[in-house]
Parts: sequence; C-alpha cells; structure tokens
Amino acid sequence: MPLALRLRMRMRTRQLAAAPATDDAAPRSRAAGRAAPDLDAMILSAPRRRRRRDDEPPLADRLVLRVDLGLAVDGARTSGRPTLDGQDLAAAAEADRYRSVRSYGFGEAYLGSRGVGAPSLSTYFASQARLAPSVADATPPIADVYQVARDLQVRQAWAESDGLFENRWLQPVRARAGRMYVYGPAIVHMDGLVLSWENAWLSVSSAGGTRVADYATTTDDGTDGATADDTVTSSEARLDLRHFGLPLVASAATTRYLTHDHGELAATLVPRRDWLIRSSFRYLDAQLARLRLFLRARVTESSIISVDAQYRTADDWFWDYASLAVVSDTLPAAHLDGAAQRYLDLGEVKPRFTSSIQAGTVLRQNVDLQARAAVALDVSSPETQLNPHLPDYIEGGAGVEVRVRRAINLAGSVLVRDYRRPFPDRITDVAGSQPLPLRARMGEESLVEGGASARYSGGARRFSVQGELYLRRTKWAGLYQEDAAGQAPVILLDFHGGGRFSIEAWVNPRVRLRGEYDVSSTLDLAPELRGIKSLRFFMEGTY
Repeated sequence: MPLALRLRMRMRTRQLAAAPATDDAAPRSRAAGRAAPDLDAMILSAPRRRRRRDDEPPLADRLVLRVDLGLAVDGARTSGRPTLDGQDLAAAAEADRYRSVRSYGFGEAYLGSRGVGAPSLSTYFASQARLAPSVADATPPIADVYQVARDLQVRQAWAESDGLFENRWLQPVRARAGRMYVYGPAIVHMDGLVLSWENAWLSVSSAGGTRVADYATTTDDGTDGATADDTVTSSEARLDLRHFGLPLVASAATTRYLTHDHGELAATLVPRRDWLIRSSFRYLDAQLARLRLFLRARVTESSIISVDAQYRTADDWFWDYASLAVVSDTLPAAHLDGAAQRYLDLGEVKPRFTSSIQAGTVLRQNVDLQARAAVALDVSSPETQLNPHLPDYIEGGAGVEVRVRRAINLAGSVLVRDYRRPFPDRITDVAGSQPLPLRARMGEESLVEGGASARYSGGARRFSVQGELYLRRTKWAGLYQEDAAGQAPVILLDFHGGGRFSIEAWVNPRVRLRGEYDVSSTLDLAPELRGIKSLRFFMEGTY
C-alpha cells in the first residue's frame, strides 16, 4: 500500500481558455530570458514536417536537455515487538541482517532533438540511474526493484526520420528505430523498428523487434534477459471519419508475442459536441478477452457525468500481454510467466463484470464536487472456485475541493467499499488442529478510507507547498471463530494512516527544487515496525 493516499475524488481545477500567442510574447533570445522549452511537447508530439532553411528555429529550440538529481532516505525503525509469525526483527537488525535506514542518490536524464544534423531527424533519450550502498546480505527498510536491478536503466533511445521523401504518397512515411514504447492492445517495451504512414484521415503503422524488461537486472547477460522467444510484432490502423463530416473514429491494433495474437478493435463516437461514446473489444487468439463501453456527457456547462462498464472473460490477461500464467491453467508450461505468479500473486482470471459511474460539478466557480459509485461481480460458473484477489464488491465515494483566493486549495474525500465473500465455516474444535480455509474466504471484508489535503500555490513556476493526510480502516475476514457460548466471533480490524508533505520552488524558469516526505502510522499487520518513512529531495534543470 502506498505511504500516502492519493485523493481519488479530486477534480481538476477549472482552467480558463489560453490567450493566443502574439509576436510580443514569443521568445527571442537567451539574453531576453526565453522560457524553457516544454520537453513533452517538443519530443512526444507528432514531429513537424521539413522546414525551409530560412525558417529554421534557433538551436536552443531544437535541442532540449533535462536532468533530475536527487537524494532519498528510507526508514522503518523496529519496535521491539515480534512479527506476526514470531520472528525477532530487532535481533536481525543487531546482527546487521536488517537495515532500518537506507540513503541513496538517484537521477534521470532526458535529451531530445529535432532537426539537428538533418531537417527530418528527431532523437530522444531517457535514462534513470540510482547510486545506493549494497544490501545484498540484509533486508532494506523498504523493498524495491533496485535490489536486483542495475544502477543505470535506459528507458528510451531512438532516432526518427520524418519527411524524407518529396513524393506525394511517400512524404507521410515516418521511421523510428531504437528502444521505445509501442502502444497497442498492451504497452510493449522493445528494441526495434516502427514504420508509419499518416495523412489527415488515415494512419497505419507496423512495428517489430525484441521485447525488453522494464528493469534490466544484474543477472542478465547484457540483453536485458531477451531471448529469441521475445520477438514482438505489432500493427495498427486508425481511420478518422471526421474528415468527411462523420463524428466517428475507428481503430484496429494487433500484437503477436510467444505464438499468441493479441488484438483490439475500438470506435469513438461524438454524436454531439459535449458527448463522447467509446467502445473497445480486446481479443486473445481470436477469443474475446475484454469488452468495454465508456460514456462521458456534459449535462450542464459546469457538470459532467461518465459511465465506464467492462466485461472481462477468462481469456483476458491480468498484468500485461506477457503474463499468460494468470490467463488460464491450460497453457503450455513454457508460456507461463512464473514471475507474475510468485511476486504479483494475482491468481487466475475469472469472468468478471465491473461498472462505475462518476459525476462532478462546479459551484460558484470555486467549489468542485464529485461523487462515484462502482460495482464488481464475478460471473463465472457456481462450481468454479473464486479468486480471492477478485471478490465481488460495491463501493461509493465523494470528494470536494475548494479554492480560496486562487492561491489556496482545500480538498477532502471519503471512500467506502464492501466485499462479498463466502461466509467462513465455524471451527468447533479449537483445541485441536484446524483445517485451512478456502482461498476465496481470505482477504478484506470491507474498508473505509478518507483523506484531506491543503495546497498553497504562488503561481505557475513559482512556489507551492502541499500536505495530505489519510486514514484507512480495513476489516479482514475472520477465518477462524471460537465456539465459546455467547462469545462473539474474532474480528480483525486494521487501522493505519499517514501523510505526504511536499514543497516546490522555481529558482528560475529552468531550475526547479522539490522536497517530499512520506510517513505512515504503525501497521497492525506489521507490529515489528514503528511505521514507514521516506524523505526525498531533487533538483530539475531544463536547458
């Protein structure tokens, strides 16, 4: 569970329409204090077509470098009490088998260019690094992937060519090669090549390469664990009929991996200006895996309602398209994802229907109200054993955000969820051995959580400070109940809370400083710890 509860019901602040740019507002030179280029807008948006040399922007607008440097301290002090299974964590700390405090440095670097070297060439590089003392023979206070991951991770590194040809039919061709993320029925992280062709109403693309792990581990041979079986191919086509006056956008995408075909068909209809309807069908080997329908409508000028309904079959993939172990137990053993079973413990996918409705409105231009209701139902056959990670539930929640004098935001939220699980069998012989309960009876029976936050902002790219607090009460299923006359069943309640506090300051338009502190209360299910704490400072510079 995260250290600080993100306010789920929080609404986005209503924004005024941006004024059109003028020549006087356009950046001119470094001496004139030009604003830092927007990295996401420059690198991730669709590349521009070839410019004439006399229209070419200055180098500072075609080359962007962003560097983030930080320091973090994680801590979880021992309380002197044993764990629930009787282990003495304090003794392990004295023997240096448990580290209650760990500090490390981290950083990220992004480099992007457009039109440097050639008018049609764009490049992008994104990496993540961490410098931490080794704790190979000890347990850190907060477990993370960097226990087995390399200190340097290369997320993306690609070069793209756009507008190489002058021919009318070949001019829309775009090619990208390197390490990248490809979006289709699922997100693919791969080393390979993407070719695409697009115009005002039609776009088609095809990709091929080798899938790479999101985190390169210290045990692989330099190929990020990739093998010949990790070959990925994908294709996508998108048709925008709005170009012909019809309010419809349709798309189809496929991905092939480990001899399995993953596909998705989607259509978006905009019957009115303030209405949007989207439907999608996801397939695994030509079998329906998931059906989704999403509706969003603006009821009044300041009120919006949305409905999201999904039906998932047993052929749907739980984690991503590679985690086939949680799809079905009939797949060959060579295609099972053992990591998903061991670490994620997701269980087997069951046919399931989920639906949610969310509504929000704005009062007096500074009070945002939002309400949410959701339900989840297992629709598998009655004789099938339920997945304890996918119980039926019903939930409701609400949130409010108030803006005071534009600079201060106050927000609060509450969420209630009730799970439906099979009632546990009463254990009458408490003096002897007791049978293990069915897995479907394990887990939460209900939870109630609430949060509050306050934020002060001195303006965009200036100074801001924010604080969040949360509290959650969880009722766990009573797996074993005593049989004493008149004695109430044993009920396990878990109360815990915490908060997050952050401060952000802009030294100038290119340099930002930020600090974050997360803290949790003592966890009833981890009595050996006094709570979990994390402190982070980092500096971001864009040039």
